[in-house]
Amino acid sequence: MPPGQKTFIDVNLRAPWWEHAWLRSIVHGAYCVKLNQHELAQLAELDDTPSERHALEELALNYRLTNNITHLIVTLGAEGAF
Repeated sequence: MPPGQKTFIDVNLRAPWWEHAWLRSIVHGAYCVKLNQHELAQLAELDDTPSERHALEELALNYRLTNNITHLIVTLGAEGAF
């Protein structure tokens, strides 16, 4: 990404076409990330259905999220988003 460019990432994981290392490098520089609740659980590397807070904490640890991300959108299907 060019310096100073704002980037929006819509995660959209589709097996087998993604790897954690690749996604980590892309998400690291984004200012806005959108993903669904299942992608959140996958990226947080949790086997069970975690609380949203726990999943977000694990995602931050696993992906070393920075202050660059000012918007994180998690879609919940018919239940809306947060």
